[in-house]
Amino acid sequence: MANGNHLVDVELIITSDAIDVPEKQGQGSSVCMNIVQYLHSVSKVVDAASSLEDCFQQVVNMIPCGMQNSSMACSRIIFDDMIIQSDNFELSRLKYASEILIDGAVHGSLEVYYLEELPGQVGVSFLNEEEDIVDYISDCLGKFVERILVEKDLNIFKTISDNANYGIAVLDMKGSLLYLNEAFASMHDHSLEDVLGDHFLMFYNEEQIPHLKYLRDKLLNDGHFQQEGVWHMRKNGSIFPAMLDSHVIFDRDNVPSNLSVTLHDVSEAKAAEDALKRAQAIEDAANCSKSEFLSNVSHELRTPLNSIIGFSEILLDGRCGELTDVQRRYLQNVFKNGNHLSEIINDILEISMIEAGKVEATFEKFSIVPVFMEIKDSIMQSILKKDVSFSYDVDPELPQINADKAKFRHIIYNLLSNAVKFTSEGGNVNVEAKSIGEMMHIIIRDDGIGIPKEQLPHLYDKFYQVDGSTKRLYSGTGLGLALTKKLVSLHDGHMWVESEQGKGTTVHVMLPI
Repeated sequence: MANGNHLVDVELIITSDAIDVPEKQGQGSSVCMNIVQYLHSVSKVVDAASSLEDCFQQVVNMIPCGMQNSSMACSRIIFDDMIIQSDNFELSRLKYASEILIDGAVHGSLEVYYLEELPGQVGVSFLNEEEDIVDYISDCLGKFVERILVEKDLNIFKTISDNANYGIAVLDMKGSLLYLNEAFASMHDHSLEDVLGDHFLMFYNEEQIPHLKYLRDKLLNDGHFQQEGVWHMRKNGSIFPAMLDSHVIFDRDNVPSNLSVTLHDVSEAKAAEDALKRAQAIEDAANCSKSEFLSNVSHELRTPLNSIIGFSEILLDGRCGELTDVQRRYLQNVFKNGNHLSEIINDILEISMIEAGKVEATFEKFSIVPVFMEIKDSIMQSILKKDVSFSYDVDPELPQINADKAKFRHIIYNLLSNAVKFTSEGGNVNVEAKSIGEMMHIIIRDDGIGIPKEQLPHLYDKFYQVDGSTKRLYSGTGLGLALTKKLVSLHDGHMWVESEQGKGTTVHVMLPI
């Protein structure tokens, strides 16, 4: 079986005899030396590669040469959504695989196969030495990917920093300047070459030292400070007022390693005051036209969407003829996504209108029990699909609530649909309601995936997702809880969430009776 070009190159360094376990005393050092040479060659390829695809392709073609019989070995790398395999790749039952770890998480694997069972190796697919080689190379690949990601992040940071109109600097824990952007240097009338490696104190006169010691202690105790007023010194000794932000940068072991600094020159107080007045005027003008803008947006977006949704529904009903399975599937996607987009637009518009003070609640007295039952029926398909046990503890004799019925329905729908969505198959959702004085206390519990404690403060941020990855399991826009919170506030009510990761979530809503 023919090997790829890279295999031929590496076999000039490694012979099959050199890889075999030596039978005679004295051969061991030669084997070790050749293995070292082989791994050194692989490491050189990894270090020189400029992209993941290039690196992976070269490595999979080199892997078989490290095996005891390279002519019968092949390999492949499975990494995230990529599969890269050697030129002679075929699947076989004789396999050894090693995980590729990125920051301690498994992102892929390096797999090696023997296409035939080797003579004299009955019941044993790979030698320990071969497994060690594969493990070593997979570790190199993980470090290579980490380096590529770090370089990408650094390039992004540098691009943002180079184009920023405020000063950015990075210091070591002793205060030496490791990095600063052009804006930081120029506002002090220095060049970058003048100050790199110097101490940050070069930008201050002695009178500022006590204040800087206070800021340093605050930074080390709290991990950050923001908008602290300081006086900075230019190259010619003149001083100017500035606003300083700083954060501690922690390494992977959560140990402070560096300090980040951003600096805003506020010496042009009059210009800042004029800018503030202009901004206020723009904001006032924007508020005056916001209702009209939102109305126009609503009309311009909803009109074509209604046509898309309506005509899709007509076609799906078969009123224009029979559809093939493919046509029906495509139309169902159009119909489903059109409705989803319509819901997003409605949520965005409603949040904007509430924030602009253009939404008022129309209060009326009504019983909450029928609302709960109505919403349960509307999400019944999701409940049945996941086999969720839905129970409620709501006294039919509860006093009526004084609220906007449509907005109350929206609040409960958002919370109940969320509870069902984030509950595992066969899980439980419970609704409880009771009157406490002049308030109605509504509690919605689920035993689903829960929310990490550190993410609870961000739940009401617009577009915030607890799982922010591109491969998250649960769809959504991150608008539901933000809108729900605003609707509750519109009723002069209160809402809070209790949750523990892996143990479920409890949402509390208090509304005036």
